[in-house]
Amino acid sequence: MATAKKKTTRKTPTPRRPSAPSTIDTSRAWSLEELGPHLPALRDEDLALVREALIRAQSNEGLIALGAAFRTEDILAVAPSFAAGALFAIQSIAKPIPGLAPELLALLVREALELGRVNLSFEQQRRDVSTAILGRREELKSTNSRALRIRRSVALTLNRHVVPHGSKVRVELARAAAKAPTPASTVTSVRTVARVLVDLRKEPALVPVLDRYGYDEAFVGELEALAGEIERLDRAGAELTPPQRVDQRALDRQDGIVVALMRAIWWPLHDAQQDGSGIAPPPLGALERLVAGSRPEDDDEALVEPAPPEPVAS
Repeated sequence: MATAKKKTTRKTPTPRRPSAPSTIDTSRAWSLEELGPHLPALRDEDLALVREALIRAQSNEGLIALGAAFRTEDILAVAPSFAAGALFAIQSIAKPIPGLAPELLALLVREALELGRVNLSFEQQRRDVSTAILGRREELKSTNSRALRIRRSVALTLNRHVVPHGSKVRVELARAAAKAPTPASTVTSVRTVARVLVDLRKEPALVPVLDRYGYDEAFVGELEALAGEIERLDRAGAELTPPQRVDQRALDRQDGIVVALMRAIWWPLHDAQQDGSGIAPPPLGALERLVAGSRPEDDDEALVEPAPPEPVAS
């Protein structure tokens, strides 16, 4: 006899509640990258809206001036701990904090990461420029030394073995072989030796002798080319630098954006603390003077209505 099958009932799974936001442990050091997963999910258009409004309120020149007042290294050193402390404060209070747009903290993390990238590019560029300038200086030094050696050797050889005794050319060659303290004076002395060789080769009796020493027309051309190369290197070493990808103003502007975001976060947290919320804004460390003193909008004189004038006694 077939036995009746037991009817099994399936339990309806209990829906999972969304997990509460994780609490930031401010007792340890955080990196900006580590803070990303702890930030609330926000719409890109809202982030762009708040960012553009902040930049308009400061102006580009204002951001550049603000950023130039602080060292990039200090901003990058403070940003992770400040962001972690601000996130901890925000998570510690249930209600929204007046004056603190939710997007500000996410923007701070994003813009501080961008500042790190811009600063790295700027520093690499500065090293590249220094290396390029040093390379040109070394090339100029090497070429200048070679030119000094060659023109002195030619001048001495001509005076000792070719130019007749008592010739005025000997005095000119001796001067050309003297010390040359600058690249410009080297160029002058090299061209003097080249011109003397051209003049000497106009004397048919000297041409075979000059050829035996290797001072032919091709050698004269080499001397002229050497003088031209020294001129080029001297001019380039003083004027040319590699093209700049990131200039100082761009770095200062990004500094200013990050610092402005820190200030925008710090003051609402400070005000909430003053109202007894039990939270505190994170310390700014080397950037403390960013919030030193009172804000202009806190000036009592700007908030007090002027008293009406007293009636004049008749």
